[in-house]
Amino acid sequence: MKLSLKIISLALLSGGCLYHFQENETHHYHLYIDPGFTDDQRGMIIEAAKDWQEKMGNYLTFDVNAWSADDPDTISIYPTTKIELSKTEGVLGETWNEGINSKIEIATDINNFQQTARHEFGHALSANHIGPGNIMCANDGCASKDITCNDVKEVCSHWNTFSCRAETMPACMSKFTKTNIRRE
Repeated sequence: MKLSLKIISLALLSGGCLYHFQENETHHYHLYIDPGFTDDQRGMIIEAAKDWQEKMGNYLTFDVNAWSADDPDTISIYPTTKIELSKTEGVLGETWNEGINSKIEIATDINNFQQTARHEFGHALSANHIGPGNIMCANDGCASKDITCNDVKEVCSHWNTFSCRAETMPACMSKFTKTNIRRE
């Protein structure tokens, strides 16, 4: 009896149960950037996507090869203005998640365009608003300029997979800097 329980336990561990300990899966998205953006704005949008990719390590990748906004797994980004977004006070961008695709609108007449792009990419990746000091804070006055570990944790909390382990991603490992290492 004990031997059969050990064999069953070993079989379970070598099967699906070890899935929790596998490396992070890669989620790949295509970016469609509307031609209405300036070259500088287009560069900042691409940089915002690269920032998320860097903070989440190999778990997230982007390419800018979407031929249309209707390609599967596409995040489409369109220009707008603060006046067009003025339905809600202080809104600088908006994101709609439509199944596996997302649509982002970013006001082009703002000073903090790249910060807003980072924030809206977070929404496209399923993140909600979280507390001050994070890029996903509800407004630009309390938001950080960069993506934090808490932002990455927020994305992982909404992805229905066991392999999204924020603690293994670069954004959450940055607390171990050279200044924190004691020399003998």
